Amino acid sequence: MYKHALVLGLFCIFCLHAALAEPSDDASFAGLPLEDAFEQGCSLVLAEVLSVHKSGGMYDYRARIIRPIVYGDLAEADMEDPLDMFAGASFGDALKPGSTYALFAAKEAPYHFSWAFRNDVVRVDVSKQQRIRQLTEVAEGVYAKTSIRRFRQATVPENIEMPALPPEIVSLCQDFKSNPEHRATAGKAIFESDLGSRIDRSEPESSVLEYLPPKMLLSRSQILSLLGPPTHEGGWTYSWLCGHPKRADAHVYVLSATFNPAEEAVCVLYHLQERSRWTKFTGYLNTYVGLSGQPDAVAFEYCKALREKDWPKALSYCSDPAKAAARQCDSPRAFFESYVPVEKLAALSAFAVRGYGRVADDITRLSFEIRLDVPQAEWPVNWHWSLIREQDEWSVDFKTMPVETLVTKELARRALEKEDGRTRIEKLKQHTEIRLVPLAEEFVIGQPMLFRVEMNSHGDVPILYTAAGPHTIMCNDPMLIVDPSGAVVAYVDTSYQIGVWPDAILPGETIVLADKYDAASQYRIRTPGVHRFQFRGWPRDVTPSNVCELNVRPGQISPADLVFEKLLRVLPEGWTCTRRMSSMRFISEDFSGESIQVGLIGERAGKAIDVGMFLLICLTDRRVTLKPDFVDELAFWGFCRWGPVYAGVQAAEELWPGYKRDIVEVLGIDATIPKVSDEEGP
Repeated sequence: MYKHALVLGLFCIFCLHAALAEPSDDASFAGLPLEDAFEQGCSLVLAEVLSVHKSGGMYDYRARIIRPIVYGDLAEADMEDPLDMFAGASFGDALKPGSTYALFAAKEAPYHFSWAFRNDVVRVDVSKQQRIRQLTEVAEGVYAKTSIRRFRQATVPENIEMPALPPEIVSLCQDFKSNPEHRATAGKAIFESDLGSRIDRSEPESSVLEYLPPKMLLSRSQILSLLGPPTHEGGWTYSWLCGHPKRADAHVYVLSATFNPAEEAVCVLYHLQERSRWTKFTGYLNTYVGLSGQPDAVAFEYCKALREKDWPKALSYCSDPAKAAARQCDSPRAFFESYVPVEKLAALSAFAVRGYGRVADDITRLSFEIRLDVPQAEWPVNWHWSLIREQDEWSVDFKTMPVETLVTKELARRALEKEDGRTRIEKLKQHTEIRLVPLAEEFVIGQPMLFRVEMNSHGDVPILYTAAGPHTIMCNDPMLIVDPSGAVVAYVDTSYQIGVWPDAILPGETIVLADKYDAASQYRIRTPGVHRFQFRGWPRDVTPSNVCELNVRPGQISPADLVFEKLLRVLPEGWTCTRRMSSMRFISEDFSGESIQVGLIGERAGKAIDVGMFLLICLTDRRVTLKPDFVDELAFWGFCRWGPVYAGVQAAEELWPGYKRDIVEVLGIDATIPKVSDEEGP
């Protein structure tokens, strides 16, 4: 029976030698174990030793790579900065700082390196270029004949023929592949299935831990097809980072598959590793290393680009709003020097997360701050920046305001924060103006109706105002809209809890309160003709904005409004109905389309749960997978013309006994999607 010995760290086994003998000079190149080292994934490099560090009885060497001879697992990016290479417990005096050596380096995880084959190292005189060229030619010749080189260069076919796998294993692998942020549970289950290895207990007295091949022996191509691209490729082993249920834990789970020269997965394991091996930093951002898209790497590369004054590269890591602001400056350099505390960011070696934002269970924003020392200030001014995620791409985001202006505004806010509310409101009324700016010359029913909302200060002193995000400002009936008949258009969006904070507007400053506000998303605009639009003001007790008169042309009513209009037909007296496009917080990642939320409220219950029901309609022709927290809360009712309908009900039968019958009938809910003409009205 084939036995596969588990090597817990291919090159990190603690050496039992008392000490390493003094390295030989470059005359001993011929004695290097090139084939063995290359087959185990090692890289051969010329490295200048900068320092040696001891911690807990273990040694690490910091070395600057002068040049790679054979890359192995190392990549060019790994060699841009000095490497910290683990050396074990008995090699602290083996290499001398200031000397250059030909040595083998192993990359065991994305951010963990070791000095490998530690008894085989040669001190090098870098002035002897002929000897180095000879070593390079010999090493490249040996590497060209190795099995691992063929393994690395082999092309994985796109169309993979898969064996017959049990449905539960296929489901586990699909979950693992499509949910990179939630792999801990699926990875463990895969390891415990027939795809995983088991300890070989045929020799119970043996001190060597050996593993048997999986019962289902798959090829590299088949493993990649099931699990997706690995997080790390090291030697013959592919590894997938699974994270840890406890984000602050010092360890992470890793699922790994080790292949033989025939590309068979002969050992599949699930085990804990130090979190620091999988992240670049020692700061608090380590606790978020399980997030897909590697936010830690984005932060590191961004700060590194600032440190090297590579302005275009730094800008490439920025969010779209930051890039748009940069285009208004003379150059990327001018943008960063004005809008970013470059020296502070460039000096960062760790990233302390001050907060995070999430959509359901998915973290989409990590927040940080930089403390700016201001001579005339009693305490520092905080400059905030974030890593934000769209899909699996992270970018650097910050308020696109010159740092000097930000500091001035903060000092003004501090000076005004004890001002009484009546004085503040009077200043806002007298010295500020709210402008409502349409982003189109006319609108169409069923399509977005976009505005920009601005506040401009025409006074000569700073003024304190209540700041908030655009979604906060433009909620809870923020507009006054009048239709061609003179009737006020109804607000049909739901109500929101809001968060606000004090800020200062400077003389001559214009603040964009909302950039692309869509009035159609919140109001029941159904009648063609000229409408009057006006923003009610911010705060609401100041002067409202200008009035915009715009023509609204006929158009095809949106699915959200069609659903809303149909439900109004059967809504009992005293009930209210709200609708909005969904934030997707209920639905798993396997569905990326649009959905509609409808709230039907029969009786408000204050802070308790209202009497009524909630409908979720997904615009698709198939059922969707709800997130685990909502599986028991939302029941599947069937399909309407737009897609599957899910409902959550809270004591609605007391006030509306036939609620389900009426809703099913008016929406045409059935076991299959009804075939309805696109032109069908509400």
